[in-house]
Amino acid sequence: MATSLRAPTLTTFSSSPTIQTLLCKRFPVFLSPHSFSSSTPFHSTTPLFLSPHRPSFSHHRRFAVRADSDNGADPHNYDFDLFTIGTGSGGVRASRFAANLGASAAVCELPFATISSETSGGVGGRIGTWTHIPLQNLGLETVGVKMTKNGAIEVDEYSRTSVPSIWAVGDVTDRLNLTHVALMEGGALAKTLFENKPTKPDYRAVPSSVFSQPPIGLVGLIEEHAVKEYGDVDIFTANFRPLKTTLSGLPDLIFVKRIVCAKTNKVLGLHMCGEDSPEIVQGFAVAVKAGLTKADFDATVGIHPTSAEEIVTMRTPTLKIRNGSPSEVLSIYLGPDW
Repeated sequence: MATSLRAPTLTTFSSSPTIQTLLCKRFPVFLSPHSFSSSTPFHSTTPLFLSPHRPSFSHHRRFAVRADSDNGADPHNYDFDLFTIGTGSGGVRASRFAANLGASAAVCELPFATISSETSGGVGGRIGTWTHIPLQNLGLETVGVKMTKNGAIEVDEYSRTSVPSIWAVGDVTDRLNLTHVALMEGGALAKTLFENKPTKPDYRAVPSSVFSQPPIGLVGLIEEHAVKEYGDVDIFTANFRPLKTTLSGLPDLIFVKRIVCAKTNKVLGLHMCGEDSPEIVQGFAVAVKAGLTKADFDATVGIHPTSAEEIVTMRTPTLKIRNGSPSEVLSIYLGPDW
């Protein structure tokens, strides 16, 4: 029979000096009083709150879940339905969505060391690699949270850790370390916990960008991965000077690359380098995620004169790859994934 779980109190962390540097800013961990049964993972029953000293909250709905537990904890009332440690993008999104759904949510934002060390812990800053996210001094193992081999927090497909009442999203889980992905994970978590809609984060066709000069936008597979997964692909490229730069005399150029499965005609990836590329690719990401084909792109009327119209007017492939090897180069090809 399922029993109610008490969420871990903050005393585990407050006794440690690392509470002052606890996962703030970009890397949220969620401490939620919600635990799930292994047989009925998302079944709500009676309310639970994080702190046993609960004041009266008259404007919040009450949430709870029941779960199989061997910790012998008795059910208690707590102040919050969701307690978020770290106010990064995912943390704020989950907390805000939870509050909009009627939950009582709190966010922990404390002073932290911008440069972490093995002794002081802290958040530090991710500089392109996972190793810059220090979790070693947060005491996660003490409360039973399992970590991966590279030091990330291990979660299931719903972002739940090995401790049923603790959840994690964002870079601390080392899944797809992008700010907008953390936002998506936070929203999915709020739906799972407070809307009775178990929602897995969806990592298919996630668009991304490099805000360089010129900027880069991309969505879907790169050429190497497309060839590895599909074997036969057609590559469409365009390298051109936007009309507005020809009038102004600026030397700016734009490069567009579209990757299509030769067997199904499905657009597998879209890559663009040049002014407004992230903005343009964001719109086309809907089409790529929806699985539209080259024929769908060809049938779309391009707005003239725009740089984006090139994406729907590339009719002839510049390179055909069959069985993983180039079989025919039809025009100038600028190399794999430029």
